[in-house]
Amino acid sequence: MCHRSSPAARQATANRPPRTLPLTLLGRLRILREDYKESSEVLEQALAAEPENWTAHNLLADAYLRLQEFEKSRQQAQLAIETAKGAGNAARIPLAEALASLGRKPEALEALAAFLQNAPQSSIAPQVRDLMAEIKRRESDPIDNSQNSSTPTAHLAPAHLLVAKDSDFSIKSWEPPGIDEVRPSVATGVVCPYEKVIEETGKRMAQFVDDVAQFSAIEDVLHDDLDDLGKPITKKSIQFDYVASISADYPGFLGVDEYRNDRNDEAGVGEFPDQIATRGLPALALVFHPDMRRNFQIVCEGLGEWNRQATWLLHFRQRDDRPNRIKQYKIGDRTYPANLKGRAWVSTTTFQIVRIESDLVSPMPQIQLLGEHQIVDYGPRAISHEECGTMVATACRALL
Repeated sequence: MCHRSSPAARQATANRPPRTLPLTLLGRLRILREDYKESSEVLEQALAAEPENWTAHNLLADAYLRLQEFEKSRQQAQLAIETAKGAGNAARIPLAEALASLGRKPEALEALAAFLQNAPQSSIAPQVRDLMAEIKRRESDPIDNSQNSSTPTAHLAPAHLLVAKDSDFSIKSWEPPGIDEVRPSVATGVVCPYEKVIEETGKRMAQFVDDVAQFSAIEDVLHDDLDDLGKPITKKSIQFDYVASISADYPGFLGVDEYRNDRNDEAGVGEFPDQIATRGLPALALVFHPDMRRNFQIVCEGLGEWNRQATWLLHFRQRDDRPNRIKQYKIGDRTYPANLKGRAWVSTTTFQIVRIESDLVSPMPQIQLLGEHQIVDYGPRAISHEECGTMVATACRALL
């Protein structure tokens, strides 16, 4: 088994004046916490150091919008569009909301129409159209038009959540697109046999657990430290003797234990760069095991393909009312459940999972983890009879 672990660079960025990326990330985190006043102060610091930072302008526009400082929000959104040099389409959303709240509804509609023209397939396009309809309704309502121009427009969703879902906005330019940012194309007019797909996929996972209760491999880890533009600063390659064991500790729960020995040294988390061990990749597909799948909302999105083979696309998301038994972070003596969402590609002929991707459902500010994206490809290869296949995985994290 091999995987690539690529956390965002922290030390190199922090030591480079000005420290605009950490400030920008901190500003975004505080927006997610709905601490808009502190967010605006941090983002103003970032812009004082780097006035051309369009992402900070964009986030500050949103913070001002939540603080109902609409003229400041409009100015920051406009600056984001101007400084982004064609990449700031997402800033048109807070721009439109600010304009609408200032009573400049025709200009707000123009901004939203421009957003849709530049990103007609955006995952938030339906929400943008709903916002346009709401603004048009208020424009035609004589009661609304008679109100003071500074009356806030009704926000259908927080702008920072809309922006965060748009594929052309990312502080973490090195990170792959999120699960819900880019949806794979599916065949039109094909009905997904959901019950059969779920049942057969569950059988394959149960068989996998029975057949491979324990397996060993040589694991190659490539760790990159990246700058804020996604360019490698340092690289480190490590090779481990790897053993994974899957056990049914009690009904309804499957445990995965992993053991590593650095082939050139002793085992331990300390052998991983930045003291971060990448663990839990073998457990990802267990989402579809009959004993585990009840903890997830699973939707069949339709018929797609992967590597020229037909596949059913299954979207999954941790349920709020069910326990998290797939992934946790352990820091010191405390554990932090990491709720996951993702997508699996399932062969239409064998019902084997051939690919799976996952994201965090939401950032984890308590451990300063903004995002994590995992990709695992499964497939057979010509190997010795003691082995069953190969798994190539990528794990990338964005840390504050």
